[in-house]
Amino acid sequence: IASDSSDDEKVEIIDENDENIDKNGKNEEKSGEVDQEFVFKNMHLRHITKENHGSEINQILINHSDPRFSNMLVTVGDNQANVYDNEHMGKHLDIYLHFINKENPFSDSKRTQFGLKTCCWMRESGGEGELRDDVYLVLGGEDKMIHIISIKRTKVISLLRGHNGTIVDLCAHPTNPRILLSVSMDNTIKMWDIHAEDPSTSCLRTFEFGGGVNVALFNPSGTKIYGGGTHGNIRVMEVGDLSVGKKLVRITKASEPGSLVRIEKRHHTASIDCLKFLGDRLVSKSVDGKIAVWDPLSGKLDHEIRINNSRNVPCRFDISKDGLYLCCGNGDGQVFVHKIQGGAAIKKMEHRKLKHAVKSAAFSRDNRNILFTSNCLLWRFDFIDPEVIKAAREAGGVPEVVVEDDE
Repeated sequence: IASDSSDDEKVEIIDENDENIDKNGKNEEKSGEVDQEFVFKNMHLRHITKENHGSEINQILINHSDPRFSNMLVTVGDNQANVYDNEHMGKHLDIYLHFINKENPFSDSKRTQFGLKTCCWMRESGGEGELRDDVYLVLGGEDKMIHIISIKRTKVISLLRGHNGTIVDLCAHPTNPRILLSVSMDNTIKMWDIHAEDPSTSCLRTFEFGGGVNVALFNPSGTKIYGGGTHGNIRVMEVGDLSVGKKLVRITKASEPGSLVRIEKRHHTASIDCLKFLGDRLVSKSVDGKIAVWDPLSGKLDHEIRINNSRNVPCRFDISKDGLYLCCGNGDGQVFVHKIQGGAAIKKMEHRKLKHAVKSAAFSRDNRNILFTSNCLLWRFDFIDPEVIKAAREAGGVPEVVVEDDE
C-alpha cells in the first residue's frame, strides 16, 4: 500500500478478522435471494486502490442518475477525478476516465489551487446537441467553477462561473435533468440550467444563506431546496417559478413578503455535512456523528442514529437502493452499516492498516459491495460466502480468494 509508484495500486485482500456487531446472522434465503443482513455480516476487505495524487479523497459517488450506468463510480481528490467501472471487471476496479483540473482561459490568474471538493452525476436531458446514451459528471472545487464533463465524449463540455468561493457540494434535480444545485463557501446556493444557450442566463437562482452552508439538495419533487448550515441549522427554500429568470434571494426572515424561505429546522448543534431524502423523510447528519431521520413538513423527529468516534470529521453517508440500510464512516477509519428503521448496527468494517478518517462511503447497486475513501485510498468490502472462504482455507488458498492473517 505504501508504494512510491505513481500508478494506481490495486491490492486484493480479504480480512478474516473483521468483527460483526450483531453475531446472530444466519445464512437464510428469502424468495431465492440471500438475506441482505447475511450479506453485510459476511463482507470482507477485497480491494484497495491507491490514487496517484497522494492526497485525501474528498468524495466517492456511485452513478444512480441512470440505471444503465450504475456500474460507474467517481472519486475526487486533489485536482483529480477518477471514474471507475465497479461491475464488469470481476473483483477488480477498472479505471474508465481520468480528469485533471488545471488552468484554463477562465481561471483566476491570482489563484494556483485547482483542488476538487465535490461531484455529482446528471443524466442527459434529450436536448439538441446532446449525445444519446450519455451521462454527465459534474465537478466543483477551489477554482470556483463548475465543470460539466460528457462521459461519452470524454471532455469538458461546459464551465459554469458565478461563485466567489470554493464549491463544496453539488446536487442534480430529481426530475429535470437540466437543473443543477451548487453550494459554495461564499455562503450561497446557486441553481443552474446546465444547457442554457446563453451562458449568462445559466444561473437561475442565487440563495444567500445568511451564514455558512455546507450541503444542499432538492426534495423528491424538486419544488424545495434544503440547505445544511455550519451551525446545525437546516433551511428550506421554495424553488418558485423558474420562468422569471435569474433572481437573487436573500435568506433573512421567513415571514418577509415574497420570501422563498418557508421554514428553518434544527435537529443538530454541530455543522451539517450530509443530507439525503428517504421517501418523504429527510436524513441529516452532522460532523459529531448524529444522524437524524425526520419529517421535513412537520419537523418531527422519528429517531436518531449515532456514529461513534466521528471526531468532528465530515463524512458523507449513503442509503441503500432499497432504502433499508445506511453506511457511514468515522474519524477512526471504521465504517458502519445500520438499519435505518430503528437504527440497529449490522456490521462494522475496519482493518489494522485503515487508520485515517473515512470521508465518504457508498453502497453498490446490489449491496454486494461497500466502497469508501480514507486518505488517498479507495477501499472496497465485498460479500464472500463463508463456504467459499472455508473451501479456500481447506485447499490452502485459491487464486480467487486471498486471505491475509493478522500476524
